[in-house]
Amino acid sequence: MSLLIEKLQPRLVKQFQGIIQNQHLAQGYLFAGAPGTGKKELAQWLALRLFCQNLQAGKPCGQCPECQRIISGNHPDVIQIAPEKQTIKVEAIRYLKNELYKTGMEGAKRVFIIQEAEKMSVNASNSLLKFLEEPASDALIILTTTAKSQILPTIRSRMQIIDFHGIKATAAFERFTALGMTPANAQLLSLLTRDYQQAQTWLVTDSFNQLLKGVLHWFHKVLQADSEAFVLVQTQVVANAKNTADQQLAFEMIINFYDFLLVLRYDKSRTIENSDLNKLVTAAMNLSDQQLMTQLSLVLDIQKQLRVNVSFENVLEALTLKILAV
Repeated sequence: MSLLIEKLQPRLVKQFQGIIQNQHLAQGYLFAGAPGTGKKELAQWLALRLFCQNLQAGKPCGQCPECQRIISGNHPDVIQIAPEKQTIKVEAIRYLKNELYKTGMEGAKRVFIIQEAEKMSVNASNSLLKFLEEPASDALIILTTTAKSQILPTIRSRMQIIDFHGIKATAAFERFTALGMTPANAQLLSLLTRDYQQAQTWLVTDSFNQLLKGVLHWFHKVLQADSEAFVLVQTQVVANAKNTADQQLAFEMIINFYDFLLVLRYDKSRTIENSDLNKLVTAAMNLSDQQLMTQLSLVLDIQKQLRVNVSFENVLEALTLKILAV
């Protein structure tokens, strides 16, 4: 059974395979990277690797009773802590400390995972630091974070830092579908985020869906060189981009849609699962690779004007006219 993390971060999986095989596993790791890059999954993979009863080529099987208990969150020697109401409180760390010094219930190793460690309160951070200074010999402690600069330097200095690089949209698509999202939604949303929780939130957020619908409508007209795109700037995009974050997101949508169309020119084997993306592909058929790249360059150049407080509407109208002229 191939686990998802083995596709998301194959380099890191291979790296930890070697570390464990050579018995060089450290007592503490800080997994740092953007949302959706597989930090939680690799932490779980390490726990699976340490407890699996049926290793296959140095990898956990994912199916034995030990693996199944870890995957379901019911293994007594794998303790996980996550924020409650956006904060990890000192009581959670005290609980972890109490567990840390107990003997493993069923094995010689215990695994402690603290998710989103940047959300620890000051007291929680100080409490964690105290037991990092005298860790139990049978414990593996893993912290995950999207903001390692917000972790106390004294904690960082006691952990081995593993930086997670971004994953491709195709890997995010596989992850989203594996977690239950429809292929159509997964293909579209994986272009915009690699974070499954963010994608799920967007799916049920009316304001996001209205913005996405408006950008797709505008973009379709632009690809067809239809002058109606200029009118849609106000009625479909600006009307739904109500703040700076929405405006930046609208530009990110446009950039990622261009990137998707260009990638397809070199990867014709990819299946189009989403009907909106299929419409964009059809609309772009009459454009050359050079035209698409020129239009994308225009988007990237004019996006910079948003950073100097230029009107979003003016920027997008100017962009529309320039693209239509290509």
